[in-house]
Amino acid sequence: MTMAPKKLDTTAVSPAQCSAAWGSSLVSARNPTQVCTLSKKETACQGDSGGPLVWRDPQTNRYTLVGVVSFGAACTDERPTVYTRVAAFIPWIQQQIAATKPSNVCTKA
Repeated sequence: MTMAPKKLDTTAVSPAQCSAAWGSSLVSARNPTQVCTLSKKETACQGDSGGPLVWRDPQTNRYTLVGVVSFGAACTDERPTVYTRVAAFIPWIQQQIAATKPSNVCTKA
């Protein structure tokens, strides 16, 4: 198993399809904090938790963080990878940033 980061093209799947693949106890079709993707080649592997799901805007070529790997079954499993949807936590993220003291911020030296 390689430890090098990989790029993988994936396709978003519907919440209902993701819930059907994983069971409603793990993935709810009505959970706004999750997003699922599927790839024909690979899925998230052990150790990928916390890794990014990004979307590239084809017009600007800029990337947006959409999700953070939550779980998947295995590197080549046919079930979708489940991510935590970043947009669902924007208010919390903004609160954490606002509450961070400048002395607690890392900067390049």
